[in-house]
Amino acid sequence: MQRRTMIVNSKVFLLFIMLNLASKDASAVVTTDPGDYIPLPENTNTAMIYWQYADRDTLRKSSKKVDSDFKLKSDISVARFGHYSNWNGHPVTFQTLIPFGQLEMKSPSPLKSSGIGDIILLGSIWFTDGPEDTNYYAFGSFITLPTGKYDGNNAGVNIGNNRLSTGIQGAWSRQVYRKLWSELVLEGAVYGHNDDYAGKTLKQDPTAETQFHLRYDISDKTRLAVSYYNQLGGKQSLAGEEQQGGLNNNRVIFTVGSFIYPTVDVQLQAGRDVYIKNGPQENLRLQFRLATIF
Repeated sequence: MQRRTMIVNSKVFLLFIMLNLASKDASAVVTTDPGDYIPLPENTNTAMIYWQYADRDTLRKSSKKVDSDFKLKSDISVARFGHYSNWNGHPVTFQTLIPFGQLEMKSPSPLKSSGIGDIILLGSIWFTDGPEDTNYYAFGSFITLPTGKYDGNNAGVNIGNNRLSTGIQGAWSRQVYRKLWSELVLEGAVYGHNDDYAGKTLKQDPTAETQFHLRYDISDKTRLAVSYYNQLGGKQSLAGEEQQGGLNNNRVIFTVGSFIYPTVDVQLQAGRDVYIKNGPQENLRLQFRLATIF
C-alpha cells in the first residue's frame, strides 16, 4: 500500500494545491484591524482573544468556478499578547499571536484539522512625536513559526503550515478630518519550503498585500470602519513543477467596536471575499475580538 493512500485521484490532488495556494487561514499574512497602527502609551500591556468563523462554498481557478460541490469552513481563535515601550524616543511594540481551532472540508473530500496553529511573533516601531500627532508612520516585521499541528496526508487542509515564513509591513495612519481616519498598510511576505506536502516539496513565491481602513470615531468609545484587503503573488511549485496561477484575493470587512469599560474593548466584524482568482472564496467571514489594556 502506498504511503499517501488518501490522494485518490488527480482531481483531489489539484484541490489540495488550490487550497494551500489561497487559504487565508494558512498564510503568513498578518491581517490588521482598523486602529492597529495607532501606538499606545509606553509601558502599556494588551491581552486579546479573537474568534473567527469563515465559510467557503466556491473554489475558483483562473477566476472560474471549478467545483460545484465544495464546502470548507474554519473556526479559529487567536490569543494575542502585546507590550508597548519606547526605544530611542520612538514608540515600539512586541506581540505574540497563538492561533488554535479547526479547519474542516466537508466536500468533495471530508477532511479535518484541529489544534494549535503556527505562532506569530511581531514587532513594530513608530516615527512620531507623540499621541497628539495626526500622522503615524510605522514599520513592522513578523515571523511565523512552524509550531502548528500538521499532517502531510491532509495536504492543504491543515491548521499548521510546516514551514517558516516572515514578512515586513509599512503603515501610514492619518487623521483625514476630525473623527475620520484613514490607514494604509503595505506588506511583503516570503515563505520557506514545506518538505512534506503529500510526500513532496512545496515552494511558494513571495506575496504582497495592501490593507486599507477607513475609520470613523462616533465618540471617544465607539467607532465604525470599512476595510479592503488585496493579496497578490504567491505562485507555487510542487516537486519542481510550477502550479497554475497565483493569488489575487480581494476582501471587504465592516467593523464596529466600542469600549464597554475604560480598559475593555469589544469589536465585531463581518465581510466576505469580493473577488478570488485562484482558490477558495469566502461567502461569509465573522470575527469577534475582546481586548483588555493594563
